[in-house]
Amino acid sequence: MPQQEKKTILIVDDDIDMQIYLSTLLSGKGFTPVVARDEMEGLEKAPACRPDLIIMSMMIQGEMCIRFYNRLREHRELRRIPVMMLSSIQNRTIFHYHRSRQFSSGRHIPPPDLFLARPPEAAELAAGLEKLLNAGRHRRRRKTDRRSGTVGHPVKGN
Repeated sequence: MPQQEKKTILIVDDDIDMQIYLSTLLSGKGFTPVVARDEMEGLEKAPACRPDLIIMSMMIQGEMCIRFYNRLREHRELRRIPVMMLSSIQNRTIFHYHRSRQFSSGRHIPPPDLFLARPPEAAELAAGLEKLLNAGRHRRRRKTDRRSGTVGHPVKGN
């Protein structure tokens, strides 16, 4: 059986303990973690490492996390990368804030693909990774099928 290429996960979090925790969990699951300490480093590393998924903290200083997320979603090459957002703030509050920012800017930015409580439990993180990575693989397959002119449906992963 051919060896599968390791998936790269970009972690954007300014908390060193969370960086270590997530990196350790991801490495143990066979992923390649890449860490960025803030919005600017995340925006430099994302195009360079082309991650399969981004895990970001909602707790990055001030509004940097929202600014980082919006810039990701507006970036032509990065907008389709699934994003898992970690937060100790309730999801409902985040969605409300996100919608109010969209309204004031006049731009529609889709919400993150998944929210998890911070710090995430290992099993919950693993389930979220599997869900988002499989969804991303299905989206890429459908896009490829459209380009080739064949009718394609997502294929269930192992």
